[in-house]
Amino acid sequence: MFLCRNIVKKLITVIVVIAMFTAFMPAIACADETGETPQEKNCALTTEHVRYISPDSLGKFSPTKKLTKGAAAQMIYNLLAEKPEGQVFCDDVNEKTAYGKAIAALLYLDIVGTDKDGNFHPKRNITKGQLESMLAKCTGKEVTSKSADTIERGAAVRLINRALGRENTDKHTILKGSRIRIFTDVPVDSKYYYDVMEASIGHTLEENSEGGENWTHYNTEQQGISGSGWKVIDGESYYVDKEAKIIRRSCTINDSNLDKNGRYTTGNKKLDKQLVKVFKEQTKNAMSNKEKLKAVYTYIYKNCTYQADIKRKPSKNCTSWDKNLAYKMLKNKKGNCYYYAAAATYAARKCGYDARTISGYVTYNQNKYYMQHGWTEIKKEDGTKRFLDTELQYLSYKGGWGSDYFMRPYGTMKKMHHKHYYKKGGPAIRK
Repeated sequence: MFLCRNIVKKLITVIVVIAMFTAFMPAIACADETGETPQEKNCALTTEHVRYISPDSLGKFSPTKKLTKGAAAQMIYNLLAEKPEGQVFCDDVNEKTAYGKAIAALLYLDIVGTDKDGNFHPKRNITKGQLESMLAKCTGKEVTSKSADTIERGAAVRLINRALGRENTDKHTILKGSRIRIFTDVPVDSKYYYDVMEASIGHTLEENSEGGENWTHYNTEQQGISGSGWKVIDGESYYVDKEAKIIRRSCTINDSNLDKNGRYTTGNKKLDKQLVKVFKEQTKNAMSNKEKLKAVYTYIYKNCTYQADIKRKPSKNCTSWDKNLAYKMLKNKKGNCYYYAAAATYAARKCGYDARTISGYVTYNQNKYYMQHGWTEIKKEDGTKRFLDTELQYLSYKGGWGSDYFMRPYGTMKKMHHKHYYKKGGPAIRK
């Protein structure tokens, strides 16, 4: 009986030891063959507010897309206080793989590991729990959750910022600072706006009395968009500064207004919305500005129908009416020459052209009469002028004339365009 009791006591002791050992398994599992934990391998994250995310070639961050394991590895790698010399590759990760260097470094530091098949799977979406585990191994903090839910890119940046104490950013400088790089798909009213901006601009700071940041210096990061000038991206128009290589915002460029998000605005919200819709549907980002304008020009004359409007007789060269008519044409897809002209004008301005709507006259019936007419005029950089006439293009399209009224020099068409009477004492205007 005494022997049995001793055996029972020994068994209880063994069970307690095993339980204690199991409790410390997460920390022990992080060690490699040398017995070093991630913290002992100098995998701590920097306390400096460095940039760890950047826009793509279209100035986008895609905040609502799911974060992949590879992209997460790159973010954490960018934040390492000291980049390791060692690298560990696996079957689906090599030096030529996207994020390869970052993944190899985190594998070496035991911040991440491979699956049971020996692969890392960099294109798979990462879970919130996996990202928190990576942060915990670098900061020494406990994992707050083991969520198996995937996480959006914007939410991931917010989580990382919170883990690093970077949540109280300098909002005033981000909104008002000069030469601040912005993102084309992260507007000011986005729930991720300030977190994305905090993570994308390297800066030094002082803490204010309220515990927030006052940026004492920030880096003027470049946009990453090829070239400069006007760019139409996902239906929105931006102006990339040639010198600073960033998108301008809250200013006027060549009489075109840019809002706080750097987006071109006509000043008419309804018209802005219709233009974005049409450009999204009819153009591709890879097109040149001229190709985009031609695509929208073609859409207008092929999809909008002529409808007389005897009340609409705009005065000569006066365009106070054109925004409203442009909106109606794109919305209702019908109207007279002034509607056609107004729609083409704002499509051209959206593509960066110096364009205006003209209320003038065209010759009719072998130059015997003059008719009131509206069209779009574009002034080129060399000072020469071209015209676009969507209404005559519509008539040509319907009548099978085959005439081209896109970006034509004045005086090259039979239906001559005149801003004023062709000559004094000419025939009465045929209305």
